[in-house]
Amino acid sequence: MHRLLLYANDLDIVGIVSSSSMHHWAGDPTATPPIATRSWHGTEWIPELINEQYRQVHPNLVQHDATYPSADELLSVVRTGNITNNGEMATDTPGSELIKETLLDDNPGVVNLQAWGGTNTIAAALRSIEAEYKGTSEWAAISKRVSDKASLYLIQDQDVTYKEYIAKNWPDVQVIVNRDQFEAFAYGYFDYNPPATRALFQKDWITEHLLQGPFMADYPTYLNGDSTLFHLCRGAVKPGLCQPGDWTSEGDSPAFLHAIRTGLRQDENASWGGWGGRFVQLDERLWADLPSYLGDSRPRATDRSNEVLWSTQLIEAAPAGATSLQVFRDRVHSSSGRGFSEPEFVVGDKIVVGAGETAEIRHVTQVVTGGYRQPATVQIDSPLTKTHAVNETVGNYNGTHWTQSRWNDDIQRDFAARVQWTMTSGKDANHEPVVSVPEGKLDITAKPGQRVQLVAQASDPDGDALSARWWQYAEAGTYAGQVSVTDPTALRGPGANVKVPQDAKSGETIHLILEVTDDGEMPLTRYQRVIITVK
Repeated sequence: MHRLLLYANDLDIVGIVSSSSMHHWAGDPTATPPIATRSWHGTEWIPELINEQYRQVHPNLVQHDATYPSADELLSVVRTGNITNNGEMATDTPGSELIKETLLDDNPGVVNLQAWGGTNTIAAALRSIEAEYKGTSEWAAISKRVSDKASLYLIQDQDVTYKEYIAKNWPDVQVIVNRDQFEAFAYGYFDYNPPATRALFQKDWITEHLLQGPFMADYPTYLNGDSTLFHLCRGAVKPGLCQPGDWTSEGDSPAFLHAIRTGLRQDENASWGGWGGRFVQLDERLWADLPSYLGDSRPRATDRSNEVLWSTQLIEAAPAGATSLQVFRDRVHSSSGRGFSEPEFVVGDKIVVGAGETAEIRHVTQVVTGGYRQPATVQIDSPLTKTHAVNETVGNYNGTHWTQSRWNDDIQRDFAARVQWTMTSGKDANHEPVVSVPEGKLDITAKPGQRVQLVAQASDPDGDALSARWWQYAEAGTYAGQVSVTDPTALRGPGANVKVPQDAKSGETIHLILEVTDDGEMPLTRYQRVIITVK
């Protein structure tokens, strides 16, 4: 909630609604039988944060961007939704009524409905719309209008109301299900971020850059203040691995980070990837990071890093000439040495067998396994040239959380800059670069063998020097090969250009990201995405 409010200038916040989940509910002693409360922190902390801390720093925030809403504007859209029990959606509440009114109003555009808990209050709103209009002459138009307008982003899917009601009764609503990727921004930060980024989630950096000023005074950290949340690296495995003051969790933040327009265009298609992760598109209006959760057999969304993200071991020796590996499914993080049962190998993964002088790079062509936590047989694309003994490591450059964690460095620095905005005038803090691509140059059609000029412009509101880098986001495109940008640090052609490979097939896409970073004390980054479609 702290981070959301500091991005209130980039979002049109029309409702902040308390809801329950399978982890938290308020209970109801008057019900028959009475409903006991579970891990409920009340509904007053949100208006208190807005009314006290946000109101205090708002005069500074508007010096950086005049579009920051006032505290009164934000307080006017705070509501209590369906909170009494896990999955309760039968009651019309102020929160569900606000959602209903927003979906039925005449304002154009998409309404981003973000479930940081359960979807039950959203489900209650949709249930009320259905009850009022189904069976009437207006129903066909109303149901289509609501389905076109609503866009749900679910963190973990924290009750049964999406699967049991929304998916069945509103199948045309746009939905993103983030079942697991968010862990790279939550309790699993230590295992799912590389060492350099991990430092931005630890006590020293948090203390210096986030716990500053009146707005962030009560920002929760691990074991500090009222935060007693379970932490995956609380020292149970390696004493001293984490310490009070480290990150605790912002597992829900990817939901609204996905909606922020940074130039990555992830709001056009969640399979393209951005600050809120990258997802597999299951049908026209459904995306998921873990398709099997929704009964789909397609592999998980994975992105490839330049370093090994996780590793496992050989169960059996792999002789020279072998084209298959017998491996444990339990993963071991390459730096922390801690074991988990996810993620699994996926066809196309880049892996390394052995270490040091014995290391051999291969790609996965097939995976056969007996199921969850069972050993796997991994087929590789070419025979090994060396013999590898039992227990030698098999490292994977692909990771199911790299889809989120690849952006976390930029995200954390951006947050830290906004914390500074709460304490300074508009001239005394850093602001993000402005990056643009001329009309007609964002989406390009080109033939195999054709050279495409890349054209962009960038400026900095603070007058900072800028550095630019073009790179291929291979996983976001459908062309399976690699391309390279000539002069990738140039903003525009003729230096910055790319040749469409001769083996690219008609209809395949190549995604190129322009990343522009300023040289401010807290460097900030913005982007543009150019998509080449092969004809």
